[in-house]
Amino acid sequence: MLSIETRDCPVASECASCGRRRKLTVREVETDAGAACVTVCESCADRGELPPVSPFVAPMCVEAHRAHLGLAGVRS
Repeated sequence: MLSIETRDCPVASECASCGRRRKLTVREVETDAGAACVTVCESCADRGELPPVSPFVAPMCVEAHRAHLGLAGVRS
């Protein structure tokens, strides 16, 4: 089940942690730039193995996640 924070986020074609392509879900991760969404398989999600988001791409991931939430352009 997706949380409210990720229900409108797209599911990528593979797990960002291990590369699996089955039983994928979207989880929210906290970065230095704010919250972002990532696709992980159920196994990685259950183990809490969320991928690190590099400081270089974090702002782009955060903006994309804000767009999924309908908050693009809204400053917090």
